[in-house]
Amino acid sequence: MADKGQPLVSVVVRTKNRPGLLKTALKSIAAQDHRPIEVVLVNDGGCALEIETIKTVLHNCDLCYVHFQASKGRAAAGNAGIAAAKGKYIGFLDDDDEFLPDHLSSLVACLNENGNEIAYADTEIVSQAVDVGVGRTEIKERKIFASYDFSYKDLVIENYIPLISILFLTDVLKQVGGFDTEFDLYEDWDLLLRLGEHISFHHIRKATSIYNQWNKASQIAQATEPQILQRASAWIYRKHQNKMNPDVILNLKQKHGIVVNELKTLQKKFAYLESELTARDSEKLRQKDAELRQKDAELRQKDAELRQRDAELRQRDAELRQRDAELHHIASVLAQKSHEVERLSSQVTHLTQWIDQIQSTLGWQLLQKVREFRGRVLPPETARGKIYQKIIKRLKGARAAR
Repeated sequence: MADKGQPLVSVVVRTKNRPGLLKTALKSIAAQDHRPIEVVLVNDGGCALEIETIKTVLHNCDLCYVHFQASKGRAAAGNAGIAAAKGKYIGFLDDDDEFLPDHLSSLVACLNENGNEIAYADTEIVSQAVDVGVGRTEIKERKIFASYDFSYKDLVIENYIPLISILFLTDVLKQVGGFDTEFDLYEDWDLLLRLGEHISFHHIRKATSIYNQWNKASQIAQATEPQILQRASAWIYRKHQNKMNPDVILNLKQKHGIVVNELKTLQKKFAYLESELTARDSEKLRQKDAELRQKDAELRQKDAELRQRDAELRQRDAELRQRDAELHHIASVLAQKSHEVERLSSQVTHLTQWIDQIQSTLGWQLLQKVREFRGRVLPPETARGKIYQKIIKRLKGARAAR
C-alpha cells in the first residue's frame, strides 16, 4: 500500500444493471497499491445494488453511493460522480473494465512529482467472446491501445486516449463543467478536447488498465454500431469544427505521408521476402505468404482509412467555406437593412417634428378647445349628443352626394 500522507483519489464508477461485472471492476479498485481511495458509485437508473456486499468487496476504500431512480445517461452520471468526489484527483472506471494494481499509484506519482494536472497511462484491450449458453468466456486477443504521447492535433482527429487510463486533478474537471450532457456517446472525447485545448497531458508508457471488448452477441459496453459511431463523430466534429485548422489538417496529411512511405517500404520488403520464399519448402512458403498478406491487408486498410479521413476533412473544409459565404451574404443583407432602418428613423423624426409644429400653432390649439367644449356640451352618450351626431352624419352625407 502507498505511504501515509498520499492524496485521496476518487474513482467514479458508472453502472447500470451489471452487478456481476461491477463486482469485478470494484475488486480491481480494492487491489490498488495506493491509499486512500474513495469510490463514487453512480447507479444510472439500474437495478438495486447490495451496498453492504459492495462495501465488503471494497474493503478499506471509502464508498459514496449515488442512485438515479431513472436513467439520465452516461454524461449526467459522470457529472454526478465529479460533484460528489472529495479527492484531490479523479479517475474513471466503467463497470465492465479493470485497473491493474499499480494504476493509481503510477499516475499519482506522475502528477505529484511533475506538477501536472492530467496524466494517462497505456490501456490493454482484451477482446473476449462469451458463449451465453454455457456462460464461458474466451479471450481472443490482447493488445495495447494507441500508446501515443499527447498531441492535441491528433486528439482533434481521433479519440485515442481511453477515459479509464486517465487521472485528473479534480479542480480542472470542475472548471470546465464536467461532461456535456448533450452527448450520448463520445462524451469523454468531448471532455478531453475541451481540457486539452489548454492543458498538456503527461503520458506514462506502460499499461495500467484493461479495456474489455466483448463480441457482438454479448456486447454490453457502449453502442458500437457503425452508424451510431458515425453520428456521434459528426456531432463531435460539428461542435469542435473551429479546431479543424490548417495545422490539424497538415498534421493529418503528414501522418498519411508517413504511413504511405511505411507502406511502400513494407511492400518492398514483401517483394523481397516473396522472392526468398520461392527457395524454401512449400509449407514455410505458405506460412510466410499468409503472414505477409495479412500485414499488407492491414496496411492497405489503414491507408484506406486515412484516405477516407482526408476526404472527410476536404468535405468539412468545403462546408466551412460555404458557411463563410453564407455569413458574408447575411452580413451584407443586415447592412442594407440597417441603412433602411436609419432612413426610416430619420423620416419618423422629421414627421414627429412636423406634427409638433402643427400642434403648437394657434389654429390647432383653438380646434382642440372647440373639441373639448363640444365634448362637455354635447356628450356622445346624452340625447342631445346623439342628435348632434345624426345631424353631422347627414351633413357629411349631403356633402358627399354633391
